[in-house]
Amino acid sequence: MSVRIECVRMTDAQRHTFVCPECRRSIEVDDAMRATLLDAGCVVCGAAVTEADIDNPSATSTPTADRLS
Repeated sequence: MSVRIECVRMTDAQRHTFVCPECRRSIEVDDAMRATLLDAGCVVCGAAVTEADIDNPSATSTPTADRLS
């Protein structure tokens, strides 16, 4: 019997910037954490999270700093 183990470097995963609509914390997350945020809410304050609260790096969007001002 053999077991195959694959390692994925974090730098290969897509990175997203999450900005909480309630506490305004900004957190850099990978795809797995993005999915968790959408399911469970903000890890800091528990507020509900929507797609609009997480930047998609492949989409053309306004930089996070501009949205916070």
